[in-house]
Amino acid sequence: MAGALERVRSAGAGWFPYFAEEVIARLDPELRDFLRRSSVLPLLSGSLCDEVLRISRSSAILKKLVRRNLFTFPAGDGKSFRYHHLFRDFLQEGLEQSMPERKIRALRRRGASALKKRRLWSDATAAYAEAGDAESTLRLFEQMGEALLANGRYGVLRRALDIIPPRLLNRSAPALFVLGRVHEIQGRWKEAEKAYRSALHLSPPGPKRAELMSHLAQHKVRKGDYRSSLRLCNRALAEPGRMSPVVRGRILVIRGVSSCDVGRLDEGEKYLQEALSHARKRDDIYEEGRTLYMLAANVHGHRGEFSAARDAARRSLAIFRKRKDPRRICHSMGVLAWVTTAGGAVRTGRELTREALRLSENLGYTMMTAVSRYTLGCCDLADRDLDGAGRHFEAARRMGEELGEAEMRASPHIGLGRTALASGNRQLARRHTLHALEVAHAMKAEMLEAECRVLLGLTWAGTRRTRAAKEYDAAEKIFRSTGAAFHLHRLLLIRLDTERAKKGGAAAPILTELLEGAARMEHDPLFLTLEPERAARVLPMAIEAGIAVDYASALLVRLDRIAAPGLAALSRSESESVRLRAVEILARIGGDEARRTLARAADGKTEAGRSAGKAARELADLPVVPLEIKALGPLRVTIGKREIRFGGWKSKRALRLFQFLLVQRFRWVQQEVIVDSFWPDSDMKKGGNSLRQSVFLLRKILEPGASNGGAAGYVRHRNEAYRLEPGERRRYDVAEFEDLLRKGDVAWNAGEKDKARKLLERAIGLYEGDFLAESPYEEFAVVEREQLRDRFLRAVRRVVSLFSENGRWERVVPLARRGLSFDPYGEELYRRLVVAHCEMGNRREALADYHRYEEMMSREMDLLPSPAMKKLAEKAAALGGK
Repeated sequence: MAGALERVRSAGAGWFPYFAEEVIARLDPELRDFLRRSSVLPLLSGSLCDEVLRISRSSAILKKLVRRNLFTFPAGDGKSFRYHHLFRDFLQEGLEQSMPERKIRALRRRGASALKKRRLWSDATAAYAEAGDAESTLRLFEQMGEALLANGRYGVLRRALDIIPPRLLNRSAPALFVLGRVHEIQGRWKEAEKAYRSALHLSPPGPKRAELMSHLAQHKVRKGDYRSSLRLCNRALAEPGRMSPVVRGRILVIRGVSSCDVGRLDEGEKYLQEALSHARKRDDIYEEGRTLYMLAANVHGHRGEFSAARDAARRSLAIFRKRKDPRRICHSMGVLAWVTTAGGAVRTGRELTREALRLSENLGYTMMTAVSRYTLGCCDLADRDLDGAGRHFEAARRMGEELGEAEMRASPHIGLGRTALASGNRQLARRHTLHALEVAHAMKAEMLEAECRVLLGLTWAGTRRTRAAKEYDAAEKIFRSTGAAFHLHRLLLIRLDTERAKKGGAAAPILTELLEGAARMEHDPLFLTLEPERAARVLPMAIEAGIAVDYASALLVRLDRIAAPGLAALSRSESESVRLRAVEILARIGGDEARRTLARAADGKTEAGRSAGKAARELADLPVVPLEIKALGPLRVTIGKREIRFGGWKSKRALRLFQFLLVQRFRWVQQEVIVDSFWPDSDMKKGGNSLRQSVFLLRKILEPGASNGGAAGYVRHRNEAYRLEPGERRRYDVAEFEDLLRKGDVAWNAGEKDKARKLLERAIGLYEGDFLAESPYEEFAVVEREQLRDRFLRAVRRVVSLFSENGRWERVVPLARRGLSFDPYGEELYRRLVVAHCEMGNRREALADYHRYEEMMSREMDLLPSPAMKKLAEKAAALGGK
């Protein structure tokens, strides 16, 4: 006990004087005595304190503590309370100084017994461990260790293990099994294997040995040793006695995952579906949830069946949230984040990944922390944030090496290779990829090998085309044999873009397979999010060849102005139908480049030329007075000297239509799309009438003096489509904001950090609030709003990091606070804020911000702050001065 308290004193060296001077010294003796004696309880309630402390008014005292904000927080059940962890350590030190050790031990045992009587196993185990009662701790550990594991009480288990002497622990197979599970969860896999093998040695033949072998088999999977894993599964199945259904299900899952990892997706799916059926037959919700996220990650995700993958991961997440299993919540959320990001929904994937990262860091779940860092790297790479991608991939790589987990020793190197290639460093990209390929070969993991082959091909493309084609051929063979459709489609797109010799007839079958397959499997994000530049170059080839023309056209419209150069070439095609299609797409995209292209293509001799001329004139027929639109924060529209604020719109329908068209970024929107969004229950005729009335009202508001409501002014109509026309010299704060961010990203990636900071600060200054902030419930604005907020927060984090690197702490504080007003869970910004206060010597402010963060995590997410934040708080508390 003395040694434990000495460690507490060391950890809380800064906090304890603060508690003594600012808290305890101001309390009456009765309250001080209650705080000290009740600190033996990890959980507090009125009846529990009355029983253990042998008093009668504990409920009133606890309510008083909460009311006075004396480091006492409501627990998750709403009826109990807990002390701040360092405050409790401080109180226990005071208890040791004011009460004999014999009486403290008796008080602790009484508390542990009362907790056990209430079946509060986690807190009872912690209390027995704190009382130094090794025998009672071991007995409870053996009985309830697996239940505590399922509830994510890893800290309690670690404290219990610290108090149980090795001579007792090494004689107990159940305790060794739980010890192995704790090591496994924390990523200490060598220690886990040692504990499992010791437990296996102590266990007689039978079902328990089978369970231990299944965990050892899982350990072999992580190391990429699939043959040893399968041998252990076979040995487990041969054990006498009736095997637990859970263990049988786990073995099926291990076989399924092993098959997928070596590229046999069909075989892997068979085992995993059998495991899922097995779980459902016995109504094992837990194993069903686990198998679902395995299916999502190992089968649906690799095949590119992203809708099925997301559905499976969401069902898994719902199961574990209902069971309140934080570790499995973290795992299923991490899988959901990965399949969402891999499918191109980067914004949603980033949000899920950040939540998974917060949870994994608080749980000390290193494996999922590494996976989350890797997924965040993929998000940053998709957003062209090469610096951020590199940092996340490097963090994932370090964790993968520390863990010895095979896939996480390879995948981050692939991410680093992609990042290096995006920055133009082919040699570095090749070096990372070859390292990953070496790991993939050792694992005999075909999917990883194929990813490496694609990346190697890209590093050789343009310089050694034969070498690149050889790598592509090897990857394509694997993707086809495994059924990895999404990876195959991405490779086909790459080959069409990089192997220009296949244009024309040779490209037709590849284009057909790519576009028909992508349309069938809903792989639009491949073109729109993950590979937009390649798509803008390849899709015009499909229009020229007459392959999946409608699908390719729809994608080009959604690619917007990035598609204009490729369409300009189509507008000069020898085929009249191709030129007509190019004119139609350019007219729908709009903008100056499209107008110039259409003007060049205009003539009176052909139908395409006449259509181009008409479209060019319409695009050039701009309102005399341009609009000035501010949508970041409250909506403000300025027309000359007249300003329309949010509350100044005379028609709610007109306002909603204006906002909807604004979200479309001045592109044509088909009438049926608007009707479906605004009047989903109306038929097209009735909905069309409602739309025309709304357009009339909107035109009257924007141009009150124009005849017939300003029929050719700011709201245009053509071929059953509408768009907003703001004028040639328009000003739109969202466009200016994005332009500054784009220039800032270019400067940042070029290493021009001071130039980047100035550009990003200007962008941050434009962000007066969320997009269309006064209409938070309009569904059509949600995606735009959240994407813009994400980009704003990334800019804030970058500028805050630069100020921190340069020691400009006075600039860090207001900017970090501004970022937190839009992302209250942003741990990085909280960390920067506390560091800034510490560097400026502001102890009170640092502790207040940390306390605010801790209370939010406890109240809203039922989590403790991460170890890094706790260390910062201790540093803040150790400060002298203010």
